[in-house]
Amino acid sequence: MAGLGFDERPISGMIIRPPGWYLALYGSSFIACVLIGLIDVFALRSTTGFVFGGMFLLFAAVFLAISVASVTRRLELRDDRLYEVLVTGTNMVAVGEIGSMRLSLAGNGLSRCGFFRRDGSAAFGPARGTWPTADLLRLAKVINVPVQSI
Repeated sequence: MAGLGFDERPISGMIIRPPGWYLALYGSSFIACVLIGLIDVFALRSTTGFVFGGMFLLFAAVFLAISVASVTRRLELRDDRLYEVLVTGTNMVAVGEIGSMRLSLAGNGLSRCGFFRRDGSAAFGPARGTWPTADLLRLAKVINVPVQSI
């Protein structure tokens, strides 16, 4: 579409991941809870040791789930499509359908992000998780959508 400002080349090649300290924080919490839980169960050998050990092992299971989710979660831009990859599955929307991106600052250089279609409906459902703000702004520039701050 010459003369209308549209570029004919496909947009591709960008991956946005959560910060690495998410994995470090939740991974180390998982390891600490497993160690404390096992020490409580096997070293104390009492009812109190079993109760506290079980509680810490339950916390370890929660931290393991969060660690796996933080490793899996990412936004991928490839072949004129934006993919949201989560533990529960992958969602996809064509770049041409995206009308705007709404950011809500979360602190530490992170933002919650929502992508909205041109008709106003949410492309990936409610905004969940935080992403590095600089990467989101770079993504918005690459796919050429306006950014709204809420």
